[in-house]
Amino acid sequence: HGKALGTVLWGMGGERLEGRGGSSVFDYVSKLYGDRVVYAKGSALLQRAGITEGAIGVSGAMPDVDEELAKAAAAYYSAAGC
Repeated sequence: HGKALGTVLWGMGGERLEGRGGSSVFDYVSKLYGDRVVYAKGSALLQRAGITEGAIGVSGAMPDVDEELAKAAAAYYSAAGC
């Protein structure tokens, strides 16, 4: 949930968000959401036709694998017509 929350709040995937925690602005936003925002690899925006509809967060593997899975899920979501 924390990875997806950070991604949808900032409009960028985990790969771009990684390491931003510790910045005063990013930490402030996390505090606004009860310190639940996670800035790490493993998340992607869910978009269709250029419109953001949500985000996905993946955890449990190595960060690069989490990121790869999140991107694959987002690509599938974008291609699916449901």
